[in-house]
Amino acid sequence: MKYPDFTSATCRGIGVDFFYQEHSTASSSEERKAKAICKECPVMQACLEWGIAHESFGIWGGTSPRERMKIRRKLGIEVEQILVNHYVNTK
Repeated sequence: MKYPDFTSATCRGIGVDFFYQEHSTASSSEERKAKAICKECPVMQACLEWGIAHESFGIWGGTSPRERMKIRRKLGIEVEQILVNHYVNTK
């Protein structure tokens, strides 16, 4: 699976820290804000697909790590860990 093109993503420029808050410090309010940003995003579906396949942390495609884990279990998918630098550097 190719890394999504996030050039038109709604989250672009917000900063990854907002979407990668630690469970112990993130409030449900912060998670809802991150997911609300995702709902308006033109690349949400591609981001969600990537998140399901590759991401165990952070908000991806409007889903939390726990939500993606439930989707993976239901669909029989295992996380395929990759190095993002590999995709960025091979473009």
